[in-house]
Amino acid sequence: MKYPETLFLPLEDTFTREPIGFAVRKGDPDTLNYLDSWIRVTEAEGWLKERKHYWFKTKEWESLVQ
Repeated sequence: MKYPETLFLPLEDTFTREPIGFAVRKGDPDTLNYLDSWIRVTEAEGWLKERKHYWFKTKEWESLVQ
């Protein structure tokens, strides 16, 4: 971000997609429903998109990391 004219970015999009998931006990629809609902709500509210922007498009977090 500091020197975008000198930084080589070979890819514009995600490099890889990982098959990450939650393990839910078989026969536990309440937990499954809770997790599904959380993902859908936070995605609809834009929170996931905001976090991606914060971490990868800004340096607002830089002073928090040592």
